Amino acid sequence: MLETIRSVFWDNGYSATSLDDIMQSTGLGKGSLYGAYGSKQEMYLLAFTDYCDWAVADLEERLRGNDADAIVRLRAYIQTAAKGGANARRGCMLAKGTAEVAGRFPDVDKIIERTAGGFHARVVQHECDHLDGRLYPSRMADLGKLVFESEIRHFMAAQ
Repeated sequence: MLETIRSVFWDNGYSATSLDDIMQSTGLGKGSLYGAYGSKQEMYLLAFTDYCDWAVADLEERLRGNDADAIVRLRAYIQTAAKGGANARRGCMLAKGTAEVAGRFPDVDKIIERTAGGFHARVVQHECDHLDGRLYPSRMADLGKLVFESEIRHFMAAQ
């Protein structure tokens, strides 16, 4: 049900979405909606939070993989996001929500800040891992390939 509510807000924006729009899309009456989700503002906050949590998790998932392809994955993610991805007609709910309601609802402002921080942290960590050549054994499929060149030289010299 939250996905349906999110979809209505995503398509119309906060101001242009009426309770009637949400009732029509969900098939629920006013009492059921208010009882389950609260006011229109509370419904928006739940839907916006759900979208933002998904967006950060999606970024993290898309950046995961072989370090040799790290920059390729980051570039692909940015290009897909810039083109609107699978939701080109809708755009980014985070960007739309920020443009429309930032500064009006303190709870939404907190979600925006948290989400931006989540994006930043994941991209910075991804780039640091890639550029510094850090290895994380938990991310490696075959630990048998984990060898340090300096140790091999030392071992070979001792032979």
